Amino acid sequence: MKTKTFLLLCLFLGVGLTQLSAQNGKNGTGTIVFTFENDYWSPVFCNGVQVDVLEGKLTSQVVIHAEKGQYKWYMLHWHGELISSLNQEVFQIHESDKIDIPKLGDWSYHFNLVGNKGSHYINSGTLNTDTWNVVVNKSVCLAN
Repeated sequence: MKTKTFLLLCLFLGVGLTQLSAQNGKNGTGTIVFTFENDYWSPVFCNGVQVDVLEGKLTSQVVIHAEKGQYKWYMLHWHGELISSLNQEVFQIHESDKIDIPKLGDWSYHFNLVGNKGSHYINSGTLNTDTWNVVVNKSVCLAN
């Protein structure tokens, strides 16, 4: 998660700074959309307890929104396959993350993981990238 966050912040700042003036709309208002591939690592929680760690290379669609020349938020939409460190189960992931500006350290996330051995996890919550503390607001877990 730390590596993912650091790389994403560098990527967002680089792309955002070079493309802000190219936005559609008036007075620096609009969105920038692009796709990239990145290594991914994430814990999975059930009832507040970490039960697994998933890793893999995913594709992410990034949406950066600005109003009047100021960044307001980023959205990340992750898709692809991840591997469980617990039992090598392969998961299809659909995840959405939202990062509000200027609160870059607080990410809200929601993911839906469906495994090829019958496991299914739905988690949502927040991640504080300053402390790496994850607060799970919701977890639905059907583990095989």
